[in-house]
Amino acid sequence: MNYKKLILYSIFWVAFDLEAQDFHFSQFYASPLTLNPALTGRFNGDYRLGAIHRSQWNGIQSNSFLYQTPGVSSEFNFFNQKASLGVLAINDQTNDKTFNTFLGGLSFGYKILFERLQLSFGIQGTYSTTYLDRNKITQGALQIEPTTFENIENFDFNSGIFANYNFEDENILYFGLAVNHLLSPNDNFVIKARDNKLPIKIIFHSGSEIILNDKIKLIPGFLFAFQANASESNLGGTINYKLTDKSENNLFLNFGIWSRFNYLKAESFIPKFGLDYSNLRLLFSYDYNITNIQNATNISNNKTPNTFEVSLNIIIQRNKVKEYEDCYIFNPRF
Repeated sequence: MNYKKLILYSIFWVAFDLEAQDFHFSQFYASPLTLNPALTGRFNGDYRLGAIHRSQWNGIQSNSFLYQTPGVSSEFNFFNQKASLGVLAINDQTNDKTFNTFLGGLSFGYKILFERLQLSFGIQGTYSTTYLDRNKITQGALQIEPTTFENIENFDFNSGIFANYNFEDENILYFGLAVNHLLSPNDNFVIKARDNKLPIKIIFHSGSEIILNDKIKLIPGFLFAFQANASESNLGGTINYKLTDKSENNLFLNFGIWSRFNYLKAESFIPKFGLDYSNLRLLFSYDYNITNIQNATNISNNKTPNTFEVSLNIIIQRNKVKEYEDCYIFNPRF
């Protein structure tokens, strides 16, 4: 398939696939505001800054990535860490911004703290806009149907709940539930199909932190999401290893393996590697696609559709000597 047809295929694939309407990160745990609004402010400190970048399908007819999705977020806690506000911005780009979707969101979270149980609730409003740069499409394709596509804008609403329980042995169990697209906006990019509504999407995620010894912690996790007739499962775990023994600024090594399933069929194998230092967390991951997508679509010249992700999260405390022992907020790591 030539390069121009590849552009058109990409646009139609995004336009008609409902599941593609939602941003997808392999490191979903590193983008808490897109995972679950109830994770807004789920950290021990005053501010959290986050950034994530997904690069997908490199080397297909060019040396660049066909899909790129950068995102940034910021959160801050107040009212003795019980209330939180967060903002996020994500820009999903297809083929050098030929097809571009921007999403901005504002989240509010509130926590109820017990001795061992912590509950949090979150709501989130979003604005999105989808844009097609017709100057980058072949004139021949536009002459077939010059009014096929239309730029769209949408407002939407998401909600969620999250809970964690601390056992006496300091092991932790946590789970969350998010319900997205409560307003079911019209999200059809094709003009002739105007009545298509974006279905509600439900996400369930769970995990635990299991202390093996003074240096090693095991962090298994699970995510299941479904929307209309589409579903996705993610299953994996991380080993957290303490490299230093200091009262402050400890250094931890993280190594994990995840797998993504579609209709119970394995789709991707996802190793990850990262470091925790003080209040900074840096993670890298790589999606190894194990399906026959390149043969089914015949667009990748028999190359595996490579996908890389990198994420960075930083927690900031206004007062360096301030202690939060009386209201410690659990921050799920997955």
